[in-house]
Amino acid sequence: MKLRTLVRCWFMVALVLVLAVDVALGEGQAPGGGPPAYSLNDCVQLALERSPRIRAAEDAIRKAEAEIGMAKAGFYPRLTAFGSGKSITGMSSSGNANEDYDDQTILTHGLQLTQTLFAGLTILNGYQRAVLAHEYVLAERNDTTARLALQVQTVFLERLQAVEQAKVYEAHLQSLEINGRALEAMFAQHLVPYSDVLDTQAEIASARQKLSEAENIVAVKTIELKGLMQVPFEQHIAFADTTWDTASIPELDLAEIRAYALSNKPAIVLSRLAIQLVQKDKEVAMGGHAPRVNLTLSYNNVDVDYDDPGISMGREYNRDYRKDYHMGMLSMEWDLFQGGRTYHQVQRIKHEISRLQNNLRDQESMTYTEIEKSYTSLQEARGRARHAMAFVKSSRENLAMAQARLDKSLGTLPELVLARSKVQNAESTLVRSYIDCQQSLADLYYAMGRRTFSLVQ
Repeated sequence: MKLRTLVRCWFMVALVLVLAVDVALGEGQAPGGGPPAYSLNDCVQLALERSPRIRAAEDAIRKAEAEIGMAKAGFYPRLTAFGSGKSITGMSSSGNANEDYDDQTILTHGLQLTQTLFAGLTILNGYQRAVLAHEYVLAERNDTTARLALQVQTVFLERLQAVEQAKVYEAHLQSLEINGRALEAMFAQHLVPYSDVLDTQAEIASARQKLSEAENIVAVKTIELKGLMQVPFEQHIAFADTTWDTASIPELDLAEIRAYALSNKPAIVLSRLAIQLVQKDKEVAMGGHAPRVNLTLSYNNVDVDYDDPGISMGREYNRDYRKDYHMGMLSMEWDLFQGGRTYHQVQRIKHEISRLQNNLRDQESMTYTEIEKSYTSLQEARGRARHAMAFVKSSRENLAMAQARLDKSLGTLPELVLARSKVQNAESTLVRSYIDCQQSLADLYYAMGRRTFSLVQ
């Protein structure tokens, strides 16, 4: 009778300790007054605001805008100011020539206006190519943005999964430690065999190892997130460790996803723009076969100052003079033969166009593959989440039954700890399935070219 009373007392003490741990864990998860917690959306937005990759892409856009202005300059005339000074000094002469007679200073200056009238449409094609190049760097910026957003989302979700696993392992470890202390006390009273104590110690060691691994993953992923967000590593920040129910994930039609991707996936847009750019290069190169016609208008001022006066009929006269005049000139230049340079340049560009077209088809195929994989993974994770929810429900019912049996002295503490462990594993499985849904959705959004910071609306 005394032995039975002692066992019941140990059971009740252990049960009170387990409940105290649960309460303590619940209090530790409550929001405190620390720094604001960054959600997934906050992390993505901050990374995009501070990322040097995005700033470099913005610099490329401004560079392309300047190149458009440079190409546009070809449509306008060129105004040139010119001037020269020339001095002639005689050194020696023979016969009737006087070496000093030609000594003079000539000053010339003026303005020249040149307008290209025709250049085989190279100016127009060059301007159109600059516009396409601007569209290309815009698409590059979009691609960089999408890649960075996906990277942040992936690291955030990996960290969140490790956080949830650490919570499960920590709660399980505390339950095992309580159970281990109770079993050691019961073994001291010769109530349980020593093998039960050894089994519990082995489980405690395994739980500690799993907890350490999960905490290390949390630390590593936190460092990666800070790096992507451009936050100093020594600065402490908090993250919103929350998951989403699968009901928050929108329903997506596979055919609509494919059609959307063909028009919006940055990689596909880049491939198409690359083809258009090279086609413009071909048109510019073909302009080399055409003649170039220029119109030149100029104003000239010539001032000639002789050192010695002239002599006519025995009388000296001033030979210095100054004159202003205008000149108009229409010129044409046509390269009839360049050793086949232009021809081979055009052929080279044709092969480049063919290569880029094959790359486009390959990119479309890879996009379809990414969409299929992400869509399939999303559906599988959704189904797994439904099964995990049923698993959580049944394990919680089993825990309630184990608790009821223990209260009536019909069950044992190991049975209660085992039931609690099953609940924790079920909840961990449910969280993992939710996170897998979010990761699959992030991959799907990237594959279809959908720009979004928040995975759920």
